[in-house]
Amino acid sequence: MKRSGILTVASIIVLTMISVADVSIAYDSSAGARSIGLGGITAALKGADGIFGNPSGIGYMADPEFTSMYSDLTGDIRYTMLGGVFDSAIGRWSLGYSGSRTEDMYVTEINSDTGVVGATTPFSYATDDIFLGYAKRLSRELVIGARVKYFLKGTELQGTSGRGVNADVGLMYSMADNIDVGVVVYNVMPGHAGAMRWEGGTEDDIPLSVSAGGRYGIGKLDIYGETLLRRGLPTEYKAGLEYMLVDNLCLRAGIDRKSFAANEAYSNYTAGVGYCLSGIRFDYAYYIDTMVSYNSQHFVSMGLSIK
Repeated sequence: MKRSGILTVASIIVLTMISVADVSIAYDSSAGARSIGLGGITAALKGADGIFGNPSGIGYMADPEFTSMYSDLTGDIRYTMLGGVFDSAIGRWSLGYSGSRTEDMYVTEINSDTGVVGATTPFSYATDDIFLGYAKRLSRELVIGARVKYFLKGTELQGTSGRGVNADVGLMYSMADNIDVGVVVYNVMPGHAGAMRWEGGTEDDIPLSVSAGGRYGIGKLDIYGETLLRRGLPTEYKAGLEYMLVDNLCLRAGIDRKSFAANEAYSNYTAGVGYCLSGIRFDYAYYIDTMVSYNSQHFVSMGLSIK
């Protein structure tokens, strides 16, 4: 029996899994369920969300906190996120991990006699990303932050594994009790130093991107807005609402306007709820992907504040 050779669909699958398995886009940071419920807002979000969002956000925390999130993306990809914020004499530190796993993927080949496509080599795909952040409050109004990120991604297939290091910087400024603005610059390390290095010596740039946004509070309602600038793509927009329904219980909704290509964009929608009691925080979000429906997913986060 003759064969025409193994198709290169394995490479295509790996690239697809990178875009699906990573909640982040273009190696930007991940997000917790609160952020997701607000349309992916990160720039002006205070608290433990700063572990993976705006690193300056952890500078507003009064107590250490541990947080986690889990989701089963597309029914096949297990996504886990863990993180903690710790105080010190020189500022606040954060340590975070996000990882995804998928099993039972296959390389396929065509039987040249029958034309039938069959599966041959099974493989899995995994990502492991580690985040180390720091934030310092320079004044009552201004907090600055920075974060170093380590990426490890790939499969058992030869030439499909890689690793990289990059960094983010951010600041947040409180113009008033009900007005905050924030800016995050993702992936500030250029060239070889900040590239994703694959087996075999190839490299992929980790593109720089910038998020800028703000929060405006009206009574029990907080309104968030944000823009995301990425090289080669039109400006993307995010917006979210967070309403304190009763003490310790809030409702969320958001929209995430993504650029698919230079002249193509689409909007995804989110909704969520948050509840906090005696230092235990529960957040739930549902993300509706209007372009790829099976990417619509539930996200659950839990946090514990230590006083």
